[in-house]
Amino acid sequence: MKISRTAVVPVSVWVTAATMFFSSLLLAAYFHQQFQLEKKYNADNNFAFHPERLQRLRQNGIVVIGTSLVKFGFFYDKAFEQLAREKGINLQFVRFVISGNRAEKYRGLFEKIRKYRPKLLFLQAELFFIQADVKKSEHVFNEKFMEMVSVVHGHFHFIFGKLASLFTHRERGNVTLTPPPQSDEDILEYLNKVADKKEIYAESKLIINSSPKFPPFVEEYMRYACTHGTQVVLLEMNRSKEGNESLGEVFRKELTKRLQQVATLYDIPFFKFRGDLSYEYYADRAHLNKRGRGVFCDWFLNMLSKRPGGD
Repeated sequence: MKISRTAVVPVSVWVTAATMFFSSLLLAAYFHQQFQLEKKYNADNNFAFHPERLQRLRQNGIVVIGTSLVKFGFFYDKAFEQLAREKGINLQFVRFVISGNRAEKYRGLFEKIRKYRPKLLFLQAELFFIQADVKKSEHVFNEKFMEMVSVVHGHFHFIFGKLASLFTHRERGNVTLTPPPQSDEDILEYLNKVADKKEIYAESKLIINSSPKFPPFVEEYMRYACTHGTQVVLLEMNRSKEGNESLGEVFRKELTKRLQQVATLYDIPFFKFRGDLSYEYYADRAHLNKRGRGVFCDWFLNMLSKRPGGD
């Protein structure tokens, strides 16, 4: 009878493997902690809590809050101010953007804006009153999956960024320097795109929220604003002519009706951008490209100039 021999792994191999394993854990823990610190830094500086942006607001301060549609529609802060000056309008401008229709993420921003009392605060209608038409289970799955992808991508980006910074000297203290907060740096390529008509008609449908009311934290701010010199304005960014066609006439009429209800309920002005610009002015169904941005900004400044007291 043959007796099989059991392979004996040298102790040195076990020690090496264990050392590498625990070193990996320590390295992962370190990078995770540093990633969380940078994530917080970037959140504070790239979104609501960047003091240099808000502190520029004076008597003609204008703030726009919305989704990525706002980012594609408006030039970045000082660039928009320059365009306004060329048209004889003096203002200080700040836009705040988070991709996706998740209004709750803006709660902290409203608390910060109180201190600076802008003359006008524009709230993008799509952020609060439209959402993607997906099943709840699909929405939860997609959201969790995208969060997981975002975390993994963020960690890899952070680690490789740290390694790259060793050679490019881009670090300041313990935080990697980032582009100007909320700038156009990450959308420049997309701004040069022209939408594909077939893709527009194939995009998912949208649904209108059942209630014409803003979230409670927005309503609370609006009560504060009306006694502290800030006029809140509802702004619909709209979408391309083909995008509106893909959503259908019934949706278009229902949305207009709903947003008019919102404006009436809160007694606020309603700025509605045109919905007949063709796909050539868009990067996709609803995001304006460079050409469309020019048309939109001209329209917006023209609307401002027509307001009582407009410069």
